[in-house]
Amino acid sequence: MYSQPKQGGEIWEGDSIQFAVSAGMPGENLQWYEYGMALTSQGPELYRWMAPQGIETGSIVSPILQVTRDEVAKDTIYQLALPWGELAPIVPSDGILSLSIVVNENDGNGRKGYVEWGSGVGSSKQSSLFKPIQLE
Repeated sequence: MYSQPKQGGEIWEGDSIQFAVSAGMPGENLQWYEYGMALTSQGPELYRWMAPQGIETGSIVSPILQVTRDEVAKDTIYQLALPWGELAPIVPSDGILSLSIVVNENDGNGRKGYVEWGSGVGSSKQSSLFKPIQLE
């Protein structure tokens, strides 16, 4: 059952995806981005909880985000195009970045749990637990 009763900074409590991105190898940088995306009652929403100093957090206005729900198949498909400018100072020419992804689960009675690839987001905020990604 799909359940997303929240909006804004609370979308992690419902069915949603969170991801964190940091420049360099895991733990190399003490500042990183943390985003979340969800299909809310107001439509698809992209929210930024964390960002390097000087960059605003909060709801992202007019994101290139599509979230579709197929009730028959019980599938939710998230499609996000995040411009590199939303990850500055990270640039593709850096060659490597660190990433963590969390899928949050809520069956209508509050957050039931999550599945995490890379750690460092769901249980604690630690970029040293992210996974390295090599860009080519």
